[in-house]
Amino acid sequence: MHKFICGLMLSIMIGNSAHAEFSGEIVLLPTGCQQSSECTLGDNFGYIDSRNVGWEADKGDITDGASIPRWAQFFAGDPFEE
Repeated sequence: MHKFICGLMLSIMIGNSAHAEFSGEIVLLPTGCQQSSECTLGDNFGYIDSRNVGWEADKGDITDGASIPRWAQFFAGDPFEE
């Protein structure tokens, strides 16, 4: 079952990443804020998927990394993982 779920997630990520792109750089402020799980974006950052649907986070927005539930971090990684 574990292999099936990992394979499914991998195929979803590969299938959705075609022609997708990020815009901007991830700049997290203040330095070391990842330990407190609350950072401020130091620059605009966005993503556009293969269907040309996207989102943008503005400089000054607050982030907790990725809001990944603890049970899903095994598959997706830690909220601030690069």
